[in-house]
Amino acid sequence: MKNLLLTAMCIFIYIGTFAQFSGGTGTEEDPYLIANYSDWRVMVAQTNSAHYRLISDITIYPYNVDCNFNGVLHGGGHTLFLPDSIDNDILQNMWYHTFPLLGIVTGYVDSIKTAGNLSYMFSLAAGVGIEGSTIGGEIYGCVNEANVSLSGENLPEVYSIIAHSNEYNGRIINCTNYGNIVVNSNIDSDIYEEFGYFFNMGIVQYNSGEMIGCKNYGNFEGFFGAGGICSVNNGIIRRCVNYGNIVAPANMICLFGRYPCGGIYALTDPHSDNPPSVAEECINYGYINSGKIYNAGGIVGGGSASFCEDNPDNINCHSFNEENIIRCANYGEIAGGGYTGGIVGYIYSISNVSSCFNAGQVARATNSGGIVGMAFDTIRIANNLDVSGFPVTLGRWYVTGDSISNMSSNYYDRQMSGGAGEDIEGESEGRFTSQLTGDTPELRAMLGDGWSYAEGRYPIPLGLENDSLAMLFATPIYLRVISDDNYDHTNLVRNNFTVGTENGVSWTSGNRLSIDGENATILASGSEIATASLAGYSFSRSLRLDPITGEFVATDCDSYSWNGDEYTASGDYIQVLTAANGCDSIVTLHLTINNSVYYSFTETATSPYIWNGTEYTETGDYTQNFTATNGCDSIVTLHLNILSGISQNGTTEISVFPTPATDILNITSSETISEIEIVNVMGQVVKRVELNADNVVCDVNDLPNGIYVVRCVVGNMAFDADFVLKKFIKE
Repeated sequence: MKNLLLTAMCIFIYIGTFAQFSGGTGTEEDPYLIANYSDWRVMVAQTNSAHYRLISDITIYPYNVDCNFNGVLHGGGHTLFLPDSIDNDILQNMWYHTFPLLGIVTGYVDSIKTAGNLSYMFSLAAGVGIEGSTIGGEIYGCVNEANVSLSGENLPEVYSIIAHSNEYNGRIINCTNYGNIVVNSNIDSDIYEEFGYFFNMGIVQYNSGEMIGCKNYGNFEGFFGAGGICSVNNGIIRRCVNYGNIVAPANMICLFGRYPCGGIYALTDPHSDNPPSVAEECINYGYINSGKIYNAGGIVGGGSASFCEDNPDNINCHSFNEENIIRCANYGEIAGGGYTGGIVGYIYSISNVSSCFNAGQVARATNSGGIVGMAFDTIRIANNLDVSGFPVTLGRWYVTGDSISNMSSNYYDRQMSGGAGEDIEGESEGRFTSQLTGDTPELRAMLGDGWSYAEGRYPIPLGLENDSLAMLFATPIYLRVISDDNYDHTNLVRNNFTVGTENGVSWTSGNRLSIDGENATILASGSEIATASLAGYSFSRSLRLDPITGEFVATDCDSYSWNGDEYTASGDYIQVLTAANGCDSIVTLHLTINNSVYYSFTETATSPYIWNGTEYTETGDYTQNFTATNGCDSIVTLHLNILSGISQNGTTEISVFPTPATDILNITSSETISEIEIVNVMGQVVKRVELNADNVVCDVNDLPNGIYVVRCVVGNMAFDADFVLKKFIKE
């Protein structure tokens, strides 16, 4: 794709050399301060490599960009507010009928936010780096919150948000779009024919540099050739994520066949001298729909921007440059009238799709696949995993001449695909859920080193394992397997089953299925939806239930709720439900109710009294909650009596033994004991002995079993006596 260059000549509205900013001298230590629109306009007319800092939010008005930006601009998180509309005469004289706020960035820009509700297209920069040169540039950490709604015939020829193009040495890092970009559906099909090539949409329209850590949350509607991150990719896209929905016009058919839609990028430029395209560790969560006849993929739509001049009607015009889609994952729904795939819709020539994971639903069409819809010529498709329920890895393979194809070690979950599947030994094979989850030598041998393995989930492409949503979509349903030929699958579930609950995933369902923790119990026949949730996101599995028995077992604490009825006692209970065929379904519940445990005990002690790490200094009743052995609450109450005016902090060392004691209690002291009192837990003195000794043998045979405190008086009560307390148990 031809880069849209700005003229090298700059038309200065302001005399940049002598312009006065709101402060600063333009050095790294003392950058020019941009405080208002006037400062901004002076800055964009500069061609030097000065340093600038945005120090406040600014409202921007229309202007033509005439210069490349060679400086360093720190946005500080401030916002550029854009006008709602631009006069059409002014807009038509702008750069490709769009409004770039900066020229081609050959310097560095970071931390700028754009906002507004617009009726025209804009971008933060015309481009990053110079096409065909070693001059690069970088945009880092910029955010768009502006929404764009386009209609009428005066449409732009460039659609992008951060920059139209990111050239070979350009870098766009950690940039995010939240804005929705919509081309209204009332646009005439002739306009799509005239400007169709420019209806490619993305955060960046054309990438041959690096895009790393970028995210799109916005919805793109009414576009052909749209990608969540970029439209045309001949560079590197790494660790980027699309959350937005990308929807082509539903009833529009263009003459040219080069307009796929993809969650990360749409297509490639076919020229053989372009660098390889790379999508690595990327994720799509959005809904991708390419319309009536075009290709769609969760990561890459597929196809090329080839003009196919000799045969413009040929949808199979293909490219010759290399594509590498590695360790990517799709969780969104994919639909389209052309070739559709969970990872790639249509892939050409010398390309590689490996270690990718698909859990998103793929519309079932003639040429659709859980991983790739259509592969053309020399392709490597290997070590991929599909758990979406689609029964084939690859929809169609077309090989010309002596092209070499390499398809190996791809797997799909046979139980999630409703029991259907088309196995090709060594290339694409179905396995049971239990064989595709966990961390086993067999699974590692199947899928290789490009995966993160862990118990309780499917493997996740290496590099994506710390994404909490990746954990959600890797959570399995374990349907029952009796033998290779006798097993439950999503179209026929006859037995109770279990679900994955690793990493805090929770499950819900309708009235025909009861899910308690990891255990799923069938209550009635019919269609059911089981939904897994984590961190505000969810995914669902459709199940057709046809239970062998109409009974189930449940255990709960104190009470159990079943279809609106509350049960508080153990027993067998029957309900009559309506089956999928309209007939009665009699279901028996075998219920065990475990009750919470209540316990209390009494203690007499000096202050402070410590119970399970909590200090108590006053007499009173205190409660703590524990878990009993039956799994229910154990509520324990302490009746505490604090003895006042008594100290245990004297220097006298006293030992009391044995404890527990049965008949004799020995008391030894480092000082002479003048009196002994034995106090029960109610604070009552049950035995008192006056003496003058340092070793005492006390008869406690007549005391009831329980906990007691020995109060020893050391010294003369009339003078400076030392009071020491010791606890013992009588059995």
